[in-house]
Amino acid sequence: MSHIAEVKTVFKSLDDISAAAKRRGGMLFQGVKHFKWYSGQGKADHVIRFPGARYEVGVSVKPDGTFSLSWDSWNSGGLLPFMGHDAGLFSQAYAVEAARRAARIKGYATVERARADGHIELELVVR
Repeated sequence: MSHIAEVKTVFKSLDDISAAAKRRGGMLFQGVKHFKWYSGQGKADHVIRFPGARYEVGVSVKPDGTFSLSWDSWNSGGLLPFMGHDAGLFSQAYAVEAARRAARIKGYATVERARADGHIELELVVR
């Protein structure tokens, strides 16, 4: 039985994927062609690793230049605390990092607030 899930989010920037991995406590390793999961190894173009997790997240380049993330969501692999249910925590981290980068490009500063319900608010500040 396969445990591999592809994250539904559209990922457009490898830099933002890397920043999201760091935000969640991990690190992107570029050029690593296989990621670990329950049944062995899956093919990828890059890999995200998280401390203490047995499994890894595969990052693949799609034909349109966007990226897909594949991961084994089985709890024993150790990725769930970093990725969240249906990769919601990682997708949130990616969205925050992408918005912060876009704001910086436009010359805005950002103020980040974590809400009690787990949502993150970003305020754009014109300098």
